Amino acid sequence: MSSNADNKTLVIFEILKKLVVKQEICPFDTRLLDEFHITERTLRRYMGEIEKLFPNAFRVESKLIGHDKRPVKVLRVYDKNKDIIGVLKCLLEYGNDLGWLISLLNENDPSLFSDLEKHEKEKVSKQLKEDSDIFLFRTNPLEVLQDELSKRYLSELRNAVKNKECRNIKYKYIGEMENLIDAKCLKIVFTDSNWYLAIEDAEGNFRLLRVAFIVSLSKSSKKYEGKILKEYETYFNKIQNAMSLPSKPTRIALLKASPKVAIYFKEGMKLFFPTQKFKKKLDDGSIIFSIDFTQDMEILPFIKKWLPDIEILEPKDLRETFKEQLKAALDILSE
Repeated sequence: MSSNADNKTLVIFEILKKLVVKQEICPFDTRLLDEFHITERTLRRYMGEIEKLFPNAFRVESKLIGHDKRPVKVLRVYDKNKDIIGVLKCLLEYGNDLGWLISLLNENDPSLFSDLEKHEKEKVSKQLKEDSDIFLFRTNPLEVLQDELSKRYLSELRNAVKNKECRNIKYKYIGEMENLIDAKCLKIVFTDSNWYLAIEDAEGNFRLLRVAFIVSLSKSSKKYEGKILKEYETYFNKIQNAMSLPSKPTRIALLKASPKVAIYFKEGMKLFFPTQKFKKKLDDGSIIFSIDFTQDMEILPFIKKWLPDIEILEPKDLRETFKEQLKAALDILSE
């Protein structure tokens, strides 16, 4: 006579066989309950165990079943294309609010729409045509990596970060080639319209590497513990752009926006930096505000964009560096 454990193993094996051929497992399916000689409660428990054992292969999702369209949890094979299509259908349904995302997704990867049904493709085409007269994307937050190698690297790095793994990275920046051995892949960061990989190198330094500048990527046998991410939590909070140096002490720049551009810096307006803080409005209409920074290059390019309408009040060394750079630029122009 077989034990309960043996029977459970056989039932789970039979469930896996059905899942592999793309059959959905529903705890209310009386035919399955009769076939396996188990209760609805037991089948529900097995479904949960299978999902925990194989999180990348199977998933439990809510589905409307029967004439009354009641929500039921079913177990099915994880299907990347099917899941993406589900999101796209949702975007189509709520197009008035989120339709611009369809244009953005299409610009980033048109193949995402290839598995839609004919009527859905027609709906997408119609919306894309309408939105082409409404939206214009010049900076794409879903940055199109320029080559297939970079796209593959981004996918590999995602797995490395997820599994807390190290990688051997050959990296070329401003003509210099580096070989980074056993780099801890901590997080993927999107800033300044580019993808970056946050790492801790073999010397214990925190760095941001631009994915497009990675020349080669290979696996390392080493992994790291999750507690390292806790150690870098404040670092990630300090990243404002690609020039942030979170390992450096934070300083505060006090700036003044002229009346001409004050509207962009008044209290309640969208911030240009996460650390930007409104201080006060002066009688002439100028706005005083502050930005935290870790090195001059983190904020000087921003200030230069607003010339001559933003003045550096403090710190004095930042003000002097800015003046020297302006003088050097004027000297070049006067040659």
